[in-house]
Amino acid sequence: KRQEQFHKQPSQNWPPHLDAYRQFASAIARRYGDRVRNYEMWNEPDINFYIGSVEYYVKMLEAGYRGVKSADPDLHVISGGIASLYHNLRKPGMVDAILRDGKPYFDSYGHHRHGEFRFFVEEVPLVQALMKKYDVQQPIFFTETAMDSRFGERHQAETLIKKAVYSWSRGAAGYTWFNVHDSYDPAKKHGEFYGLYTFAGFPKAAYVAHATLARNLLNLSYKQKYDLGSDNLYAYAFG
Repeated sequence: KRQEQFHKQPSQNWPPHLDAYRQFASAIARRYGDRVRNYEMWNEPDINFYIGSVEYYVKMLEAGYRGVKSADPDLHVISGGIASLYHNLRKPGMVDAILRDGKPYFDSYGHHRHGEFRFFVEEVPLVQALMKKYDVQQPIFFTETAMDSRFGERHQAETLIKKAVYSWSRGAAGYTWFNVHDSYDPAKKHGEFYGLYTFAGFPKAAYVAHATLARNLLNLSYKQKYDLGSDNLYAYAFG
């Protein structure tokens, strides 16, 4: 029946059996727990990377959480990274179900949202309003969010700084850039050029921005925001 139901979909998008998923999560955590501390429970389950129901995903989240924690209770479990509140393929009710019913089974709520900073800064407060609605005390973790270089390398680098620092100011537990390097095929669509490196291994401006940000803010903490008075211009202080 599973094959009949899902045969037209890539097999990696099928919802797994819960016991198998729990055992797999436990095995992965036992094997890599000394090197990998964060475990995200599926990639973008709100769109077609996962083709099961909303209710079944919450059961998967619980199974994965229990599997990882059985290997090491101190490992950090993140809910499946949501693509966006506005994605045209999103499953209605997925974000609400994760925050309402799944909150015992994650240490951070995972969210993505690629694209320009102006869209990111509009969506994040809406996500956090939903978290407040369901009394989610855990922090948000931006597990995959970036900007490609369709508007040039400088724009990509500036977006990296803005997104990362803004996320930090909103109390995020972490921020992960996507991707390490560009696609091998320069004829592909703009979405293949999210990398910090070209596919040939040359660092882009975004790599320099990332390294500079890490070097200057390492071991500091966010202090406050300064409104600079015009055109939505503001700055952040760290210390």
